[in-house]
Amino acid sequence: FAGLRDASGLRLISGGPMMGTVVHDPAAPITKTSNCLLLVPAEAQPRPRPCIRCGACDRACPMRLQARALHDCVRATDFDRAQDLHLFDCIECGCCAYVCPSAIPLVQYYRHAKGVIEGLDRDHAKALAAAARFARHGSRRRNAPISGGAELLDLPGSRAALRADIEAALARRDERR
Repeated sequence: FAGLRDASGLRLISGGPMMGTVVHDPAAPITKTSNCLLLVPAEAQPRPRPCIRCGACDRACPMRLQARALHDCVRATDFDRAQDLHLFDCIECGCCAYVCPSAIPLVQYYRHAKGVIEGLDRDHAKALAAAARFARHGSRRRNAPISGGAELLDLPGSRAALRADIEAALARRDERR
């Protein structure tokens, strides 16, 4: 639409220069939540180097998060500790990654961790719901009143059949004495 014919040597970013994400397929759809598209020269991104613990990311964070500690937790997949350090308070502004002299893509780590944690929470909620359903089902089966004719009294698992089994076992015990 904008007249671009050749996108080689360019990067397409959706969502702005700081918080945006790179769009790898130019045929990706635009949605109502897309607020901007940037087409910038595809400069060679510097390779991330080990953290030098300078603290620039901590100072740059507008939410006053401990970006270095969050990065260490996420890399170690210690998501409980990351949540204790308020990972979900991160607004993903990109300031920490912008000031990092080691070129560590911190925001990408945080986004990944948030997605993993949300997936684990969904799975946990599903498991709890299934356990509750199973418990309710078992409760209904145990407390179901026996109604009907005499043929229902001989069903395995019914109270009358259970009582008959117990009485038979007691009678066998008494015979052995």
